[in-house]
Amino acid sequence: MKKTNILSIVVFVAVAIGLFVYNVLSIEEEVVIEESVEEVEPEIEEEGEIVEQSEEVNDTPTEEIAGSLFPEDMSEHEVKENIHAMSHSKVRAEAKWSFMLLTKQRVENLIKVIEMNDYEHADLYLDILNSWAVGDFSRADADHNAVWELQGGTVGRATGVLSQEEERLYLESNNVDRETILQLMSDFE
Repeated sequence: MKKTNILSIVVFVAVAIGLFVYNVLSIEEEVVIEESVEEVEPEIEEEGEIVEQSEEVNDTPTEEIAGSLFPEDMSEHEVKENIHAMSHSKVRAEAKWSFMLLTKQRVENLIKVIEMNDYEHADLYLDILNSWAVGDFSRADADHNAVWELQGGTVGRATGVLSQEEERLYLESNNVDRETILQLMSDFE
């Protein structure tokens, strides 16, 4: 009888310790994830320009003030983040964690910022953005992957370019209204 009681107590203590350790590790993992997200995402300007797909997008490209989203002293990290986020509306990928409307004005503004700075990968960024500026998204998947690789990407490699219908559905899933979608698509024709 004593052996059964001792065994029950040992099992109870082992389970309690296991649950405690599991909870502590889960909390630490959440903290690490939150900290890494804060490190990766640039500061969000005014209307939540870069958001996760599940968040509501309140993005009005026609009202964007030149330079407000892309300051002249923008870091190269922020340039990569913005190009990467904008590419998501054009590419097929298993996972997409950021979103920014890809507008002609943003592309042109980002080109100006890159030309004013001395970034290590400026030629790559300018090749990508100059193609986009003239409405050429035929290599958007390769563009995405080039920037994604510079960021050390491991999940979310682009596997193709979206059709216009797939792009429209993607934008709608990010709460972009139909009028804005039509405007975006006509801007690059």
